[in-house]
Amino acid sequence: MAKFHISEAGNPAPCKATVNACPRGGEADHYSSPQDARQAYEDVQADQLFKPLPSRTPYAPAEERYKPSDVLAKLRQWLNNVGLSRTAVKLTTSHRESVTIRTNKWTGEAESFEVSQMWLLRANRDKVDRALEAAVDRAKPRTTDPRTGAPLSEAEQRETKYGTIAANYLRNAGLSEWRVQVQDTVNGKDGTLGAADYGAKTILLQRNHLRTADRDAIISTIQHEAAHAKAGQGNGHNHIWKHEAVLLGLSNPTANSFGQENDRQLRAGTAKVKDVAGGGVARGPHRGQFVDRAKPREVRQEEARERKAARALDPEMIEALKLKYLKKFKQPFDESGLSIPELLQMAARRELD
Repeated sequence: MAKFHISEAGNPAPCKATVNACPRGGEADHYSSPQDARQAYEDVQADQLFKPLPSRTPYAPAEERYKPSDVLAKLRQWLNNVGLSRTAVKLTTSHRESVTIRTNKWTGEAESFEVSQMWLLRANRDKVDRALEAAVDRAKPRTTDPRTGAPLSEAEQRETKYGTIAANYLRNAGLSEWRVQVQDTVNGKDGTLGAADYGAKTILLQRNHLRTADRDAIISTIQHEAAHAKAGQGNGHNHIWKHEAVLLGLSNPTANSFGQENDRQLRAGTAKVKDVAGGGVARGPHRGQFVDRAKPREVRQEEARERKAARALDPEMIEALKLKYLKKFKQPFDESGLSIPELLQMAARRELD
């Protein structure tokens, strides 16, 4: 006698299993006719469709609940105590989460804590305290060595924090196979803050820089070296590297773009940095300037003439040329009726010598 079951599409179908067990179920899931199979299937669907909804969680008594403003004040105090004073706290109407931590995509740092107002109505004070404490514990900086459990100094905590941020940057930049290594001296050079080791696929960062520099300088160094890893070996600080640096958020993509602090050359004033918009970038000879090779030659020549003219309009030099004119022609220049450009042309033709 033929048996029928319900197929994956939800339709009655004859069972063809003879030796092995039917994958559609046992004896209770097979019927003598297509009509019986269809009726059984519709009964099951009706039971699932009209299943009673779970009862709503009742509100906690008013005397056992926190006021929303008190929760935000308590959370703000706890965040300040663990060094997260820059993290925002606010209320949300979410029904899913009690406390939600919003993190920065690139750095992985906690940007805001969002507390559900609906949850505050249903939770008593003990439950709220436990949830807030657990959330703050997840977001606070690491203060102990994960291997030994020994407490970390403030400098070591900064090193661990920014090492984690660098790893997050690499992962979000599509460089998950790269790793971060902190060294006392990068490539044996004291003044080098970071480098990209293409062979080992490693970003090298100077330990003292992570421990003492300000946050913006460290983030710029991480972005700078991540851009090298994205651009690939052999591109240096050309337009390919610059394009990747801009995509990673570096606002001043130059060879010395290590944040506001920069390296010791910038602090000593011996390096000149200029942000060049667009195109390929190359360092000019002997002056530490940048030349935008993407601009047409005629445009660059015109800009050079304008800079030269601006230098020529130096007030002291103009006075010196007027004095030469007086000695040469025995007449004050201001009474000659000539203009300053004409005076400069005369000086260029050596008519004042």
